[in-house]
Amino acid sequence: MIKDKAKKQKARARGLMTLYKRSYEQQTFSSNGLVFDVSLIWDQASDKTPKKIKVSRLKKYYKQKSWSGDGIKISINDVLNNPEKYIEHYKRLEGVLLDHPIIIWKEEFLDGDKKEIDYHIADGLHRLAKCKLKKLNIMSTEDSLKGKSSSS
Repeated sequence: MIKDKAKKQKARARGLMTLYKRSYEQQTFSSNGLVFDVSLIWDQASDKTPKKIKVSRLKKYYKQKSWSGDGIKISINDVLNNPEKYIEHYKRLEGVLLDHPIIIWKEEFLDGDKKEIDYHIADGLHRLAKCKLKKLNIMSTEDSLKGKSSSS
């Protein structure tokens, strides 16, 4: 892997960038039928500078049913409001470090001539949950990749 940031940017500009999968990560993220390997998303985002944003800008994700628990989809709110019911996710929050940014996937849709944009958290829901739990106001995020697709 290219470590030097300038060399890495030049390699990407020439179309020579190789994405490296971290063997210990088996996490995937899916959107509109596409499945992404989170370690590859991190590799794509590695040369970007995280931005500080208000946690309140991400509050729509508190209700989003993104995690699995007891065979059903659950949200950050479900876990924080019922920690004993979703103990596995709640206990995981204890060890969450906030020194990594949340990775946000920006997806652009073309529906005829109309352009629509949607955002997804590709990695970092437990970090966002910890921010809510600790009542933190600011955190780091990265727009990792832009996805472009067209609707039929």
